[in-house]
Amino acid sequence: MMKSLLFLVCTLAFVAVSAQKVKLIEGDLSALKGATSINTRFVYENITIGKNEEKESDYITRRRSEINAKTPGKGDSWAEDWVNDRKNRYEPRFNDVFNKESGMTVDPNAKYTILFKTMNVEPGFKSPMGFGNKDAEVSGEAWIVETADPSHVVARLSVMNAPGRMMMADFNESIRIGESYAMAARGVARFIKKA
Repeated sequence: MMKSLLFLVCTLAFVAVSAQKVKLIEGDLSALKGATSINTRFVYENITIGKNEEKESDYITRRRSEINAKTPGKGDSWAEDWVNDRKNRYEPRFNDVFNKESGMTVDPNAKYTILFKTMNVEPGFKSPMGFGNKDAEVSGEAWIVETADPSHVVARLSVMNAPGRMMMADFNESIRIGESYAMAARGVARFIKKA
């Protein structure tokens, strides 16, 4: 029984890693050879939500209304969390996983910076019955720039469909999305290591 469970967890982890696609759009990563540290910054402009690519501002307005209609005030809290989770959850998860997978430390004084530009977020959902679940996903671009001169772009990577799932804990939207950022970090770190 324990071996079967371990096999299932390993299989799901492999599927999660292989589901996302990281590829080089332009430039090259040779500047990062031998680097032991890198800075990270996150950009949240012009984000779309879900497969219908709803504007984020429209999505927040709609969801706030829907949640407030069920429980007054709860939608307002949800809207605050939607933005605050970026600094409180997603960025720390990205940095933590990137550190572990790349062997580099995240350091604001590093010569190069990863600008992670989120383009689309699929929040996903978890059905209490376990049927019809949808994993969270994050898509975006990772720009490698000089920290002192961010207009000097060394390379651009696309990160598509980084999945976020946590088995039993993924009823929580911010946990699912946080895991998408963790998977994005893993994909970027592994791509940089391979280059």
